[in-house]
Amino acid sequence: MANPSVNSLLKRRIKELSSLAVTPPKGLPTYWGRKGMSVEAKAAVGSLQAALQDLSVGSSMELVELVVKLLDDCERVGRPIPHGYHAAALLAARLVKKVGQSVKDGSLPGTTSVAKGKVIAFKQAILNESFVFVDPSSAARNLSYLDLQYSVDKRKSLDVAIDSTPEVLLLIALAGVKPLERIEAPFLALVGDAITGDAAHVAALARFYRLARGQIFHATNEYKRKSDPVAATNLDIAVDYSQFEDVAYVMSEANEKQDVLDRFLRLYQVLENFMIRRVVAKLANATPGRVFSLRDFRGLYKSFIDGEIKTLSNLFGEALKIAVPASAPGGPHADLEAYIRYLWHSGLPHASMHADLEVLLDRIDPGGGYKPINSFHSQLDGRKFARLIYAVRNSIVHNKETEFHLTHKTLTPALVILMNEVLFPALEEMIFSCVCAPTPGNFVRYDHRQMALYERIA
Repeated sequence: MANPSVNSLLKRRIKELSSLAVTPPKGLPTYWGRKGMSVEAKAAVGSLQAALQDLSVGSSMELVELVVKLLDDCERVGRPIPHGYHAAALLAARLVKKVGQSVKDGSLPGTTSVAKGKVIAFKQAILNESFVFVDPSSAARNLSYLDLQYSVDKRKSLDVAIDSTPEVLLLIALAGVKPLERIEAPFLALVGDAITGDAAHVAALARFYRLARGQIFHATNEYKRKSDPVAATNLDIAVDYSQFEDVAYVMSEANEKQDVLDRFLRLYQVLENFMIRRVVAKLANATPGRVFSLRDFRGLYKSFIDGEIKTLSNLFGEALKIAVPASAPGGPHADLEAYIRYLWHSGLPHASMHADLEVLLDRIDPGGGYKPINSFHSQLDGRKFARLIYAVRNSIVHNKETEFHLTHKTLTPALVILMNEVLFPALEEMIFSCVCAPTPGNFVRYDHRQMALYERIA
């Protein structure tokens, strides 16, 4: 049977919430327009009213007082933070609904005595979305991470997380969190009492829980620019490009990989292919019909023994002399090198980011001479561009304690812009320029399919 005091208190709170939609509290001009509450806030209050209705049967006075305390926090807003009220009211609605249902079906006692644990608020996101880890061996080891920043994309993960959060952690939230007073730190971790570490401890644990489920925890940086290499206009319907099948597949995978770091590595794989093809093609195409001797193998080995950076520089030095179609933006350009200089000059991020970009590039490639960044293009040539590309590749691939490691944690907005607006279009243009260069004279194309290793005498 319902508790009369509980029902009376809930009805009063529901009535007060209804009046909010008409008369906004003081200090909230950001959320309420001249005509009253915003659409988002009205929707949140509606969800909260419905949730309170479900909490009227079988709930103790102590539990309802916790809910009322939470609602009081939702109304006391002293800062104009966008969507703050909506996020708090949404959290309150979800928590009240889940706890209320658990009380009604008898799976949760109507008391806070089981609420052991703590709430940790983070000013920055520690995961890319809301997440719950339930340890089957002990409820005290459970962890829930709630991302309260208002976002249509993240709304579903927040709903799923709250639905999946064990009731004991929800009671911790009801007892300990004040959403709007903490809205400047809208990322909450609800942890059982066996997890006693500080915020950094909890953040690291949550990330490894997520990794153990085969999920990511970082916010991705995506390739925003549509690929449109002008060299593709030189594709010749009479030419058989089947010998570039491996290159085509890797480029297809690059187009699939919208994450900027993954995409960069795919494009670098094509460059690695071209570094070898260039040397083999030059040797094979220069001696058609002649037997490929051991001396030729020795010459090939000598071409690579000086190291990858020199081989890459040789490739760039030759590739950047390829002519660029007159339709290229900012054209006409004398060659691909001139076009890449144009891309660098026109694609740099805003001047306010230049200092940040100079510092980061100096960490990626110490002594690369990137300062001042806005005039680096004037000295850009095949060797310098190859050095930059090679340094970025090493920073992504290598994970040595003595080297700078480029990850989504160290990747700055300025470098993301540089990759999207300069590096990616430059590399794509270079790859298509090499594939589409006319034959004979294409230095990465084999003029014939076979090479003889010995001469058969009849």
